[in-house]
Amino acid sequence: MKRLAIFNIFVVCFIIVNGQNENSGWKGYVQPDYRVNMHDGKWLWNENRLSLQWDKKFEEKARFVTDIWFRTLGNPNDPAWLKLPEVREAKIEVYDFIIPKLDLTLGRQRMKWGTADKINPTDNINPHDLEDIWDFGRHKPSDALSLKYYPTEKTKMELVYAPFFQPIQMPAGVYSNLLMPEFSFPDSMSIRQKPGYPPLPLPSKVAIIVDTLTLTYQNPAFNINHSAYAFRFSQHIKGIDISASYHYGFDGIPVPSHAYITVDSMNLLQNRTYISVNTTLEYPKFHRIGLDFTTSVKGIGLWGEACLTIPDKNYLLKIHTPDLNQILGIDLGIVSEVPDSVIFKKNKPWTKFVIGADYTFENGIYVNMQYLHGFLHERTSKELNDYYLIRMEKRVLDEKIKLAPVSGGLVINDYKDVSNNYAWMWIPEFVYYPNDNTEIATGVKIIDGKGKGTFNSLKDLDEVYLRIKYSF
Repeated sequence: MKRLAIFNIFVVCFIIVNGQNENSGWKGYVQPDYRVNMHDGKWLWNENRLSLQWDKKFEEKARFVTDIWFRTLGNPNDPAWLKLPEVREAKIEVYDFIIPKLDLTLGRQRMKWGTADKINPTDNINPHDLEDIWDFGRHKPSDALSLKYYPTEKTKMELVYAPFFQPIQMPAGVYSNLLMPEFSFPDSMSIRQKPGYPPLPLPSKVAIIVDTLTLTYQNPAFNINHSAYAFRFSQHIKGIDISASYHYGFDGIPVPSHAYITVDSMNLLQNRTYISVNTTLEYPKFHRIGLDFTTSVKGIGLWGEACLTIPDKNYLLKIHTPDLNQILGIDLGIVSEVPDSVIFKKNKPWTKFVIGADYTFENGIYVNMQYLHGFLHERTSKELNDYYLIRMEKRVLDEKIKLAPVSGGLVINDYKDVSNNYAWMWIPEFVYYPNDNTEIATGVKIIDGKGKGTFNSLKDLDEVYLRIKYSF
């Protein structure tokens, strides 16, 4: 803790001293964020964040940018309440690198691709940061090298090389199990005897009951061959900004690859077998091809993007069954089998996409609508759900107050049985701006629905929140 305090003081002093230089400056914000469960009054979120950003320019040739977070998060009585300083950005930009109109960026950086509002299917270079599940669009920074080339005023080409793999940041606190990899195990195991053994009155299948499940994560080796690559070409054509992109790298959400079964007990007469399963999780590798556009028609902003995801190979869950003869203590020629499960097929890609529009009416009411097919953690065509999102807001009292009474969305999991497979969210918000630097927001999040799905699991976590942000 003493070393942490010394480091914090050093960073602050360094930024302040260098901030006096005419070619550099420092800024940032302070943001307390508090959320309480509306049903039982328990704390759902308690975060206090200080972001310090330092920006130094070297004439017109280069620029150095940093962003460091200092935070407390969760229960003050928890030793992990005080977070270590987190370097969110530390990069240097070199302009006209080697040749004119070619810019180089090196270091920890955020590379945002896509045109949609916060939810971008083509934004895949930086892994998702889902620590706060309500902070849509937040990603972890990546250590990378990126090049941007501007051959004309309307054309841009980007190349990214990210040498190090990073998994996504899973949700924290009460949301920690929200996106844990789902593991479905067959409910029965086939039983048969090898030829030549005395026949036994064995059932053809034995019911399986999983007692315990252990997950073991297998990270890709720290190897240059596991780097990620991405390319993007952007063009402005007659009022429309269009871009096409390609990304090849690991996905940050793992899938089960091997399941090793240990029999705890079995009763062939009752047709039951109790087992423990040790599952190995691996991170799949995908080819991602993206397209996006944005334009404006008679004051209406329009955007859309789509991403085709292609697994680089077939991903199977291989199930390793034990030797029942050894467990019974006698060789009866019994063979147990559980078929492998298909997770992803190389020849069965899937497409996520989003289209949206926004418009500001003459009376000052702003409306933003989006239709999303496939949330960030949903994969394969069978898992993709539909999301209908809307937000209406208006500023009043000389724009000191912003009201958003209509804000939320509807999720449809199964159109064949909508009444039992849906979720809805209502997130009205009140925002007060006492001055140019301060924003005070409060509101509620109410969720309900039926069936399975990520947002249905949140319906017992309705909340009231207060967030204050002071920028300097």
